[in-house]
Amino acid sequence: LVFAYAAVGDTEGAERELETAYQLGGEDIRFFIDAGYRFAERQSWLAAARMFVRALELQKQAGNTVDEPFRTAVHQAVYMAAEFPQARDYIPFSKYEPLDPSMYMVADARYIFYNIDQADGQAALEAVRFLKEGMYETDLLLAEFIMELGRADEARPLLETLLSKTAVHEWIKSLADEMLNSIP
Repeated sequence: LVFAYAAVGDTEGAERELETAYQLGGEDIRFFIDAGYRFAERQSWLAAARMFVRALELQKQAGNTVDEPFRTAVHQAVYMAAEFPQARDYIPFSKYEPLDPSMYMVADARYIFYNIDQADGQAALEAVRFLKEGMYETDLLLAEFIMELGRADEARPLLETLLSKTAVHEWIKSLADEMLNSIP
């Protein structure tokens, strides 16, 4: 029903049904993973991130290991959702932070940049870049910030480097390519 409400533009109905599904999901890890992927396919990043974070929380509680494809999907959803004003409470960030501290810091920096203060967002990003070198999400976010500040030519080398590395996840390469192609 969430998708039906969303398809007709009934945001309140979609949110109400999503919350019902979230509550009914209980501790069913598979439910939250599947729901997260369904929302991600539709680029409903807030909903995908909320479902994925719940699945991640349940997996950690159960002592399960988190496979790389799922971790990558979580990173993408949380990264994309972080720009929305309701992200901190809706996802919720407070539950995500202990589960994946480095990616939480990236998401929080993106949230701060878009919703609170650009300089504070940049400072938060620098902190995570200092603590976690080699995290491609931080390079992507740095390029994004630079472009948002109107200095696209400075972002070009970062984006080209991301595109040239084989270890970079496809979603990061896709966003980097999109940003690079937007530079005149």
